[in-house]
Amino acid sequence: MRNAWPAVLAALFVTGCPEPGSPPDAPSRPEGVEQGYPNHPYVYTVTTTDPDGDSVSFQFDWGDGPTAGWTRYVASGGVGTDTHSWAASGSYTVRCRARQSEEILSDWSEGLAVVIVGDGDMVWEFELGARAVGSPARLRDGVLCGTEAGDLVCVDSTGGLVWRWQGGAGARLSGAPVVAGDSLLFVATTGDRMRCLDATGDTVWDMLVGYQCTPPAVGPDGLLYFGAANGKLYACGQDGRIRWSTQHQGAIRGPVVVTADTVVVFGTDDGTVVGVGPDQVVRWTYATGGRVRLTPALDDGGNVYVGSEDDTLHVVRAGGQIGWKYGTRSNIRSSAAVGADGRV
Repeated sequence: MRNAWPAVLAALFVTGCPEPGSPPDAPSRPEGVEQGYPNHPYVYTVTTTDPDGDSVSFQFDWGDGPTAGWTRYVASGGVGTDTHSWAASGSYTVRCRARQSEEILSDWSEGLAVVIVGDGDMVWEFELGARAVGSPARLRDGVLCGTEAGDLVCVDSTGGLVWRWQGGAGARLSGAPVVAGDSLLFVATTGDRMRCLDATGDTVWDMLVGYQCTPPAVGPDGLLYFGAANGKLYACGQDGRIRWSTQHQGAIRGPVVVTADTVVVFGTDDGTVVGVGPDQVVRWTYATGGRVRLTPALDDGGNVYVGSEDDTLHVVRAGGQIGWKYGTRSNIRSSAAVGADGRV
């Protein structure tokens, strides 16, 4: 037995003492909301792998004080999850690290910038370079806005420029852009054109309508519906092909709306509010005392709320019957908004 010890010592000298396990890789950048509100809990996730295939636990640094406790262990390559709420508005950086054991820690991950805003806080602003046209619209996590210079600008959630489509003075937007899904957007422009752009701002198609047209509305059937100064209502595919049109007495100047059962509702310059079904048949008409150039609003019951140049807000029932009127004693210059509680 005494003769075996030299051999054991020699083996240890050659192979060395056993080394501790390798640390996990730095976790991925945390994923979760990038803009939120004080005292609202938000969930964030990360993942990493361990070179030895061991389970890992995660610790988040929320950027507002001491680091959080460690999460439960998950398998290498699994997803770590934790929840946090910030007590005050501000900008924070969320990062994370992993451990195989108490002594074997990874490096910190890349940071995720999170902005927590309170009532009235300015999140960001962006200089368009010209006056805005129409309301902004959302595209994925970004914001779209047209300008009187003929530009359509896409800005990300931090106020950074993503892309700028430049149509020029001859292609100014006639209203807000309309987004279908998260891949296509449609704009009506001066020059009597309807245009389709992709999510990167490249032109997909450009159609000459021949008459000034309204921004489109996307129906439940996926078709684009828009009116024009020639009094026609058009139904157009997202491929840019006109499917059908119907002729009406007055010019259609304001954007149309589409009900859940695909009845297209719009006003005309002859003071009529019209509902047209997907079979191209006029379902009902309602006469006001002045031009109707505003977008009608709908409630959950299919009732229509629309202002007219007769200084009156008209409420039209789903079948075209009068609901009620409200005299404003002044020209109505904006569309109505209907709240969930029924207030207008």
